[in-house]
Amino acid sequence: RLTLHPHGCRVVQKLLEELPTDRQVAFCSGLRGHVVQCVESQHGNHVIQKLVERLPPQSAQFIVDEVCSSIEMLCSHVFGCRVVQRILEHGIAHQLGQVLDYVLCNLHKLSREQYGKYVVEHVLEHGRREDRSRILVLIIQKPFEIACHKYGASVVEKMLLLGSPEERKQVVAALLADPK
Repeated sequence: RLTLHPHGCRVVQKLLEELPTDRQVAFCSGLRGHVVQCVESQHGNHVIQKLVERLPPQSAQFIVDEVCSSIEMLCSHVFGCRVVQRILEHGIAHQLGQVLDYVLCNLHKLSREQYGKYVVEHVLEHGRREDRSRILVLIIQKPFEIACHKYGASVVEKMLLLGSPEERKQVVAALLADPK
C-alpha cells in the first residue's frame, strides 16, 4: 500500500536507500505479482525504478519478467516508459533480450509515440552497437517521415547527438537527399 501512496512511496524509496541489499531483496518480495500495477501508478513507478537501480540484476529479475509480460503497453505508457528506461540502464545482457527484441521490432511505431520515443532514445544511449545500427537504418530509410514527425524528430536529434561521426554523416546525407 505504501508503494502506491503519494507520500508512502517516498518513504519506501528512502527505506530502499538505507537497507542493506539482502534486506532490500526481502522487502521487495511483497511486490511480486504487482509490478505492473506499481509501474502504472504515478507513485509506485518511482519505487520500481529505485528497485531496478539498487537491486542486483539477478534479484530484480522478477521485475523484468513482469514488465516484459506487458512490454507493449509499458513502452508507450507515461510511467511505464521510465521503468523500461531504468531496465535498459541497469539490466544485464540476458535480461535485456526481451525488452530490446520488442523495441527493435517496433522501432517505427515507438519512435513516433509520445512516450515510446524515450525508450528508443534510451536504446541509442544504452543499447549495443547493433541496436543503434537498427535505429540508424530506420532513420536512413525514412528520414523525412521520422524527422518531420512531432516525436520522431527527437529520435533523429538523439542519433545526431550520440552517433559516431560515420553514423551522423549517414543521417545528414539521408536528410539532405532529394525527397521522393
